[in-house]
Amino acid sequence: MIQRIQSLYLFAGIVLSIAILFSGIFLLSNGTENMILGAFGLIEGNLVVDIPSMLPVVVLAIAMILVQGFAFLQFKNRNLQMNLVKLNMLLSVLLIGWIGFEYYSISSQGLKVMPFVGVFHSPLILFANILTLRGITKDEALVKSVDRLR
Repeated sequence: MIQRIQSLYLFAGIVLSIAILFSGIFLLSNGTENMILGAFGLIEGNLVVDIPSMLPVVVLAIAMILVQGFAFLQFKNRNLQMNLVKLNMLLSVLLIGWIGFEYYSISSQGLKVMPFVGVFHSPLILFANILTLRGITKDEALVKSVDRLR
């Protein structure tokens, strides 16, 4: 299980999904005061603004953790694992889209919004899922080639 490279990619995706929950997503500033906004709301800062709900980020990140964890355990059933990785890719794209929407909605309030560390986790998760899918298809091709030799 762990000796397969796609298992390492899935594990990296799980770690990055957990990191989204606990790292800052945006750095907000009005020129004099700053604030770091995370998945659970305000992390640090003294800026007083109307913070948008980051609940979809939390829900998508937890769903990604659960899907990747279940896919990690399905190493004997490659077809199910492949479908779970595709579902996780969809969740990752939805998370990227939601973060982009939040970026637009916060910047429309007249605040300066800069991406923080958590913004870069979701594209890395998508990249890890692409590599996982590639590894699973290589395993499937290897098994089919061995079956042809029999």
